[in-house]
Amino acid sequence: MAIGEFIEFVGYSVEGLAGWRYLLSPSYRRRTHERWRAKSRAAVAGEILIFVVSFVFVTVVIGGLLWWMFFGER
Repeated sequence: MAIGEFIEFVGYSVEGLAGWRYLLSPSYRRRTHERWRAKSRAAVAGEILIFVVSFVFVTVVIGGLLWWMFFGER
């Protein structure tokens, strides 16, 4: 993976913390479902895949930072 692709992925992940926003906001979830209705199933599947990967990435990074802050070596 090129550095530019990695930066783009991190930017997408940080942009809305998409997974958490989707889980916690009914209005965002409703707008997302409306947007998906206008797309093909393949496009929606690709978006969901990116969505899940970014959710896991953001969760691991935030969890790692919290772990390091509270339980890391001092």
